[in-house]
Amino acid sequence: MGMTCTICVHPEREAIDLAIVSGVSQRTIARQWCVSRNAVQRPAKRHVSPALAAMQAEREARAAIALLESPREALGAGRHDEARQERARLDAERRKAENARNNAVAEAHTASLRLNQARTAAAAIRAKLEALATVSEPDADALAPFVAALRAPDGKR
Repeated sequence: MGMTCTICVHPEREAIDLAIVSGVSQRTIARQWCVSRNAVQRPAKRHVSPALAAMQAEREARAAIALLESPREALGAGRHDEARQERARLDAERRKAENARNNAVAEAHTASLRLNQARTAAAAIRAKLEALATVSEPDADALAPFVAALRAPDGKR
């Protein structure tokens, strides 16, 4: 069985992904989040999160569009149509990357809300259990027959 990726299970994975996409050096990222430089390289090369992949695609599309801002200089005067088509293709790629990133962010937000709901429910259950644990001794003696009936293996009460 392979080792678990340090970055993928890191509690601040989203921040690390953002730093990778933003162009922060791998050495700086490794120092800031106390992980090895190799651990930073692996997700950047092999198994990036959907949000990171979308951000990388968007960044590459923007860089390509910047090159095509002045098609006469980039491609020469005779290739304006090709430059326009390429720009339209890159714009479509950028929109697709933005949509993918927005979807990933929305999924992360939904997961965060569900986690908070689960934490709230767990806290409520914990409070009820603590309240039950404070039952006085006479009350516990009075409830003993009911508890025994509930624990009976034959199900008879």
